[in-house]
Amino acid sequence: MDATADSDRLRSFLTASVGANDTGAFTVELLSGGRSNLTFFVQWGSRQLVLRRPPLGAHDPRAHDVGREFRILSALAGTEVPVPSAVAHCTDVEVLGAPFYVMDRVSGRVLCDIADAPDMVAPARLQALAAGLVDGLAKIHSVDPSAVGLGDLGRADGYIARQVNRWAGQWETDQQRSIPAFDEIGRRLRAVIDLGIVEVDPPRPVIVHGDYNMGNVMVASADEFVAGDVLRAVLDWEMATLGHPLMDLGVLATYNGPHGSLVVSTDQLVSSVSGFPSVAELAHLYARRTGRDVADFPFFLVLAFYKVLVITEDVRRRFLAGTATGPGIEQMGAHAHELGDAVLQFATASNVAGLNGRRSSVR
Repeated sequence: MDATADSDRLRSFLTASVGANDTGAFTVELLSGGRSNLTFFVQWGSRQLVLRRPPLGAHDPRAHDVGREFRILSALAGTEVPVPSAVAHCTDVEVLGAPFYVMDRVSGRVLCDIADAPDMVAPARLQALAAGLVDGLAKIHSVDPSAVGLGDLGRADGYIARQVNRWAGQWETDQQRSIPAFDEIGRRLRAVIDLGIVEVDPPRPVIVHGDYNMGNVMVASADEFVAGDVLRAVLDWEMATLGHPLMDLGVLATYNGPHGSLVVSTDQLVSSVSGFPSVAELAHLYARRTGRDVADFPFFLVLAFYKVLVITEDVRRRFLAGTATGPGIEQMGAHAHELGDAVLQFATASNVAGLNGRRSSVR
């Protein structure tokens, strides 16, 4: 992407798709990449754009379908869900070597490392941030998929059973090292499905983001929290589908709960600062905002952890094979054994039959 030929072809594509914009320089800068779709900042005169394309090397095209991501952004543009404006989608691999899409850049910041957000240590701001994250989820889950043309985004039923089988199957097939806790978690998740005591299909189809966490949203500056919405934009829709809303809540809690530092191999998460709501408080916020029952949330939290664990091991495998790069990627999976044991311990302490290793539970 830093080659002159690539930049020239990209500029030609944008000119043909969007219109001439010949004032000022045309520059392309890599923002992030290696683990997921590659993201580039494009400065086109006075206009600021963001380009997304699949990662380099071998990858699952289903998980990196940028055309699908472009479609979702376009469909959500008229809803309450804050998303960047989709600009153009290119399927011609002759332009950049892979399909890609371009969207307008959103003004805001991604809050992960507390070192980059010293203004967030006040408990009131942390509470506002958490409430904003939950509110964003509620807005996503309130959208009628069919009303925005996304009724065929996925199968409306059986999502959770497919998730359990997908991640357990991927672990069984692709594992590069022995992690007994992963094996046991997969068995217990399947046991819950077999028992049929958890509502795994919501009453109506729901759009789920699939990777909703603080690293995939842009927020306003802290002093704007009181005056307006916390969220500026929800990003990275490559894993979105129709599914169960509590799975999204589980992913949020996975990254921003007590074990979040092990998931991302840092102890500097904004959510690790004293005053950020606990997992139970996040679930309560969501229940109050949406009216949904969260009694079975421990199951969805363990499944979300399992999904993240398996994906992390896959990223580690690709890194070792030399097909994935990115800041801190060498630390991926460094705490897999410790985190797997912690998740298994949480599952054992839950009141969900099958998940706790028993065939019955006391509610």
